[in-house]
Amino acid sequence: MIVLPYQHVLLLLKILAELESQRDLEVALRCIFILIETHYLQMIADQDNLELLKKLSSMSKQRMSQERDLFGYNVAAVKVMKNQLTPQNSFESKKLPVKKVKVTV
Repeated sequence: MIVLPYQHVLLLLKILAELESQRDLEVALRCIFILIETHYLQMIADQDNLELLKKLSSMSKQRMSQERDLFGYNVAAVKVMKNQLTPQNSFESKKLPVKKVKVTV
């Protein structure tokens, strides 16, 4: 991707910006970030690309927010399942006082 000509980079970024549902969000965002990082100076020099950059920025923020929410929801569900599966009245869960005994020999 680093050796792509600038015009192909713009085309690829436009295609990635138009795709609404991507299964591999992480891979797509990594591609976008690498391409922008590599060709940043050329992109900001051309005023026509500012709209594309704004669109990519808002799209990536929105998708990352959705993924973050989904991840948080899944973590919460795992905690609930863990609490339901952990026996509350088991011997291991009770904390019994320990009596210290001094042993002399």
